[in-house]
Amino acid sequence: MTDMPDTPPPPPPAPEARPPLGVGGIIGEAFGILSRRFVALVLLALVPVLVGAVIQYAVLSPMMVMGEPGNPEAMMESGAIGFGIALNFIVGVLVPTVVTALVVQAAFDTRLGRPLEIGRYVNGTLANILPLLVMGFAASIAIMVLMTFLLVPGIWLAAVLCVTVPAIVLERAGFGAFGRSQRLTKEYRWPLVGLGVLTFIVVMVFSLVLEAGLSLLLGGSLMMMGSAGLMTGAPAAIYLLASAVVEAVATAFYCVVISLAYARLREVKEGMATESLLEVF
Repeated sequence: MTDMPDTPPPPPPAPEARPPLGVGGIIGEAFGILSRRFVALVLLALVPVLVGAVIQYAVLSPMMVMGEPGNPEAMMESGAIGFGIALNFIVGVLVPTVVTALVVQAAFDTRLGRPLEIGRYVNGTLANILPLLVMGFAASIAIMVLMTFLLVPGIWLAAVLCVTVPAIVLERAGFGAFGRSQRLTKEYRWPLVGLGVLTFIVVMVFSLVLEAGLSLLLGGSLMMMGSAGLMTGAPAAIYLLASAVVEAVATAFYCVVISLAYARLREVKEGMATESLLEVF
């Protein structure tokens, strides 16, 4: 009896192709959502942005005076200047975090064609305000420090943590939101970096176009107005409002992109449709 030739084992099954993130699709859908409810989404972002701008103006204006040449009390006010810088940083982190929490919820309702419920978004944000603030400050400091010394790792960390806020307000992930964002973004960090770069370019174009339009209406460049020195009265109010409008539009678009990236990650990694996700919040 002859030995049968050894039969080679069957080849292992080919790994399934990883679904793409769809950077272009996310950007296109973000334009659609923003255009459908432009006024409502921008106003939702504008209120906290304007409050933050007023606070920062109130803090920075005395510092500008103290920093003027020939001011004999400038050296004596170093403590006040340090406090002002710290408060300015706090406001600079607090406002974008709150705006993101609000607009993310509104973007999901817009995607489904549901009516906006501002009270529900505010309640959802306030109910999660502690983890939102703690995570927001921790992420901002870590990303800022990394970007200062190592640009690419800083951008990478921003991609790792980019869906922290949606995880908090939509899933109620609380202080586990960092880990949740890390798991969701795994294997998609570079596409998310590309999405972030493309979003940044769009936001810059938005800002430049809006600034040019508002400058024509106001009869002068917003940048020139802002660098003209310490303003008071009507010029200061006009400058703050115009700058806040530009920032609110740009921030609203960024927040819509973040919400869509979060929904896409849950879809490709967990098979969770947006409709099912909205049953949670």
